[in-house]
Amino acid sequence: MVELNGAYSNPRARDELWRLYDLKRELLSRKRAPKKPDKRVLPRTRVPLLSTITQVLELANGPMSVKDIHRACEELLGRPVSYRSLKASLSAHRGINGRFYRVGYGKYRLRG
Repeated sequence: MVELNGAYSNPRARDELWRLYDLKRELLSRKRAPKKPDKRVLPRTRVPLLSTITQVLELANGPMSVKDIHRACEELLGRPVSYRSLKASLSAHRGINGRFYRVGYGKYRLRG
């Protein structure tokens, strides 16, 4: 015959497990309060990023660093621009068929 050891043979532990189960059901059945929107997060808006980058590089006298391009785009648009999106746009539109040419590490100019 097999002996039961552990939680099955301990009545106190069994009662505590049932209380935890009931508490879990009660908590899951409660309606969750809607989250308040964070006031610090700006709403997403469509920014004409590719044309803005092109315009900034047209106005530049020579190659510009990504940080300088970012700063100039924000000044030109008058609102924040995602740094990651700007870097992704530069990377996606460079090369033989792209609008931009990478002249060095982190430096870009217009193609042509």
